[in-house]
Amino acid sequence: MADTASSIRVLQVDDDPELAAVAVDFLEQADERITAEAVEDADSALSYLDDRAVDCIVSDYDMPGTDGLELLEAVRETYPDLPFILFTGNGSEEIASEAISAGVSDYLQKGTGTEQYELLADRIGNAVEQYRPARAVERAEDRLRELAENSNDALWMYSGDWSELEFVNSAYEDIWGQSVERLRENPRAFLDAVHPEDREFVREAVERLSTGESVDIEFRVNESEGYGRWAWVQAEPIVDDGTVARIVGFTRDITERKQRERELGRYRRIVETMGDGVYELDETVTYLHVNDYMTELSGYDRQTWRESDPSKFFSAEDIEAFEDAIRTLLSEDEVTVESVEADLRTAAGETVPIEANLTLRPTEDGEFRGTVGVVRDISDRKERERELERYETIVRTIPDEVYALDAEGHLVTIIPPTDAEETTTGYEPAELVGEHVSAIMDEDDIATGQRKIQKLIEDDERRKVSFEMETITRDGERIPNENHIALRPMEDGEFRGTVGVLRDITERKRRERELQRQNERLERFVGVVSHDLRNPLNVAQNRLELAERECDSDHLEQVAQSHERMATLIDDLLTLARTGERATDVGAVDLRAAAEACRDAVDETASVRVETNRTVLADEGRLKRLLENLYRNAIEHAGPDVTVTVGDVPGGFFVEDDGPGIPEDERDAVFESGFSTAEDGTGFGLSIVEEIAEAHDWSVSVAESDAGGARFEFTGVAFA
Repeated sequence: MADTASSIRVLQVDDDPELAAVAVDFLEQADERITAEAVEDADSALSYLDDRAVDCIVSDYDMPGTDGLELLEAVRETYPDLPFILFTGNGSEEIASEAISAGVSDYLQKGTGTEQYELLADRIGNAVEQYRPARAVERAEDRLRELAENSNDALWMYSGDWSELEFVNSAYEDIWGQSVERLRENPRAFLDAVHPEDREFVREAVERLSTGESVDIEFRVNESEGYGRWAWVQAEPIVDDGTVARIVGFTRDITERKQRERELGRYRRIVETMGDGVYELDETVTYLHVNDYMTELSGYDRQTWRESDPSKFFSAEDIEAFEDAIRTLLSEDEVTVESVEADLRTAAGETVPIEANLTLRPTEDGEFRGTVGVVRDISDRKERERELERYETIVRTIPDEVYALDAEGHLVTIIPPTDAEETTTGYEPAELVGEHVSAIMDEDDIATGQRKIQKLIEDDERRKVSFEMETITRDGERIPNENHIALRPMEDGEFRGTVGVLRDITERKRRERELQRQNERLERFVGVVSHDLRNPLNVAQNRLELAERECDSDHLEQVAQSHERMATLIDDLLTLARTGERATDVGAVDLRAAAEACRDAVDETASVRVETNRTVLADEGRLKRLLENLYRNAIEHAGPDVTVTVGDVPGGFFVEDDGPGIPEDERDAVFESGFSTAEDGTGFGLSIVEEIAEAHDWSVSVAESDAGGARFEFTGVAFA
């Protein structure tokens, strides 16, 4: 048997089974390519064709029911080109004419000898050989047409001068927004569907194709969609004997690609202009891309990044942190971003603290393709964190309680004094956070605090305020505190609350109460001194004056001097008792004028040099008493010829004389009450000087003057 490509499958149709069987045998003997099968009527033949393929039908004409011509017509409806030979014993010119009109392939009349089958086999072979090439071409055209119609690209073919459209598929209408019928009527109508700004560009491409050039262009089309479509056209001229005979090409819709390109361009611009670094690392640990920020931050150019592995830029410890983050991203589906803090090594040999937010590059077939990272310089943040740690350390070493309130007065933070687990009110810090401050303060103190806070808000120059208040403990005990308040940083000018330091002043209040009791006892003592000593002295002085009128005696002069010493002693005691009180009547005092006025009050003969023009903040009466006592002290120890000088020192003033001075081993004792080296001194003068200085928060020290005399220096003085 010949191969399948050359074999001929024949269907023999004859109502006489014996004749049909003879015909089958003789055909297969006459041509080894032929394989024949027989059926007895037209219906059987049509059923056979539905199930199997044949290359030729040989049919008798005169058959019961449906004759050979009717079978031919039925076959032609489905198989218009299938070879059909009418092989009949009742032939006539009329039948032959009808058969030819019906599309029969050949007509042959039956004979009596076996030669007729050899002739029939030849006719079958000729008919099939003519049918097969045409059928192959037809099948190829069908396949091409089916392929073209199922293509998303518009396929087309023109004559070389664009005057005739030879072929175009239906995809043209979707891409160009123009009907195929219009294009057939006007082969150049496609130019009308091109964006006006691109039309001349496309027209020039058309002309180049006509001259034999290939074209590969992109442009906008589809007027009905506002020229929103992008088309890619590739076309080739077909040249025959040096002349462009035809032009073939395709048009592809690339709108989505253009949109992706625009979107990619936008993202690229964002990446390049954003204030953070961006890098892309593939699965081979190669840097594919870094933006400008990364090159500026590191000092390395893009080529260095692409040619280097991460170990050039990060330590082994930091690389391990990156790898841990990548493993987390790969193993936990719900995690899409991981953050890593690292130190970036720069080209200058320095390190920059960074925070990198990593995410995975899109995978292909589930395979890891690398990471993308967004890098932020956190130098400022790290510095703030270190500064915050320093402040936190300081705050936690403060022996006082520290707290913060929000704008509504709720506690947001409370830190107990150093080494304490509980707050001074007996609560754990966690118990108070979120509570309103009224949990540990009464209404009056809260109102006072609100007034103080309002003053801070209204006065930009004022940084803090203080007031005394009481906190209420868990047990209901009230603890006196000094509350130092400052505002929390504002946000857009909005008040955000306060921070404060609570200092337990229980001990101070106890001392104040004790001091108050001591002052009260001292006042009673002063009253006794003033009344019970002065009155008898006044009586003694009056009696002495009467005695001096009645008699003259040197003893009376000595009594008078004793009376004066007693009066001075009483005055000094009273002054000493009162000078310990804090100076409250403070104002601007001209130091030169005060120094000169005190000279006249003590001894007009004393020499006082004033070498200052400063104005000090002081209680003027007490300052003058201080100067007078120093003048008297100089006269008592150096005589009326002494020279006293008042001048400036950094942060204060001095008073010195040119007398004998104070021995160094006695300088610490000169301010003690009752200490005096003068025969008639009370020992209270310099004690009063020290008390007045302390009442002003001044410091006083004793030294030697340039002339060898005593020098008293006062520092910590405020100037007007």
